[in-house]
Amino acid sequence: MRSALSRPARLLAISPRTLEAAAALAGQRERARRLTRSLEVDSTDAARELGWTAQIGFAAAVEDMVQAYRQTAE
Repeated sequence: MRSALSRPARLLAISPRTLEAAAALAGQRERARRLTRSLEVDSTDAARELGWTAQIGFAAAVEDMVQAYRQTAE
């Protein structure tokens, strides 16, 4: 989204292990693990059951969302 808004990413490189350790100190180890561990989803069954597929790609959807945001912010 920041790229679509022509803004810098401003990301910090923090290893998952470091983030999990810091979260553990704050009593949030499991919450951090949900953010740092792999999440893979196979939507094949849902698409087949619902008969739905996306009409546009993710990047195009983000661009559309940013354009709508800019129009309402003016």
